[in-house]
Amino acid sequence: MRFRLLFIFSFYLIALTAIKPLPIRRNEAFCVNQKFGNLLYLGPAKTMTTMMARIHCEIETLKKRGHIGPGESDKLNHNNYCFGKQKDEMVMTAFTAPLNGWAGHKRFFIWRDPLDRFLSLYGHMCKREHLCGVAGKNIHSFARGVYQMLKSNRGGPGSKDFLRFKHHVIPQSWYCEISTHRKSDRVVEYTNDKALMMKRLARVFQSSTVPKWMWKKALQRIAKTNINHRSQISHHEQYELWRRQILASPETLAYFKAIYHSDYSLFHKSPPGPGSLRSQRRRNWRHIRVRDTSDVS
Repeated sequence: MRFRLLFIFSFYLIALTAIKPLPIRRNEAFCVNQKFGNLLYLGPAKTMTTMMARIHCEIETLKKRGHIGPGESDKLNHNNYCFGKQKDEMVMTAFTAPLNGWAGHKRFFIWRDPLDRFLSLYGHMCKREHLCGVAGKNIHSFARGVYQMLKSNRGGPGSKDFLRFKHHVIPQSWYCEISTHRKSDRVVEYTNDKALMMKRLARVFQSSTVPKWMWKKALQRIAKTNINHRSQISHHEQYELWRRQILASPETLAYFKAIYHSDYSLFHKSPPGPGSLRSQRRRNWRHIRVRDTSDVS
């Protein structure tokens, strides 16, 4: 009996290794971007794209008028009134930049831990917008469904708006030819520590042709973002439950690692493993600072 169980378990592990990593695709989704003088920000979904668009809008407002009023600044926190113009410039750059060598811009993007990003994607796409169909049943079906959909390039049963869904769930390295330019791109690692995030972006903006006082003022928006702490704690608890479920399931973890293999390997990061779950249990739920996995878009 023991030998039989060992055989079944060994066969199961071999089957998991058959889940091959998805091959890298250079420019698989629309390349979200913002120009900051000579800098070009690239925005894979769920890597602060909304915040970076607001920062861009504030800088453009400061260029025009030299100031931004308190009421206008508060409005920008909820409604990016620059989006129309930003969209036109974004589309033009997305289609022409790969053809002209990115016009000599210094490219940068924000790299977010793929597991944190994956949890945020599941909460956003499946639980709030209900786009996932059968794949959205639970975190396990989501990992399996995303892998199968990206491998076949087709929407799964019951899924909606496949192109938008795909735009969000693809690996970060599949956007904007990031895999091709990984040695020359400036990579800013995301952190939920707002002060540290500002410092990391400030290091990039030091080489920008945008006047220093403008980008310093605009980056302060990161620290001033209002957060519903009760909602954040609720999200945190739910996201940490999904995290534990992924780490406790060899099959789900194998699908996840097969999807986002390139996001780890290209940037010399280690994917999560069984030890991650033990570490998570040691941390338990008592955190001095709540991990913000839900409000990055």
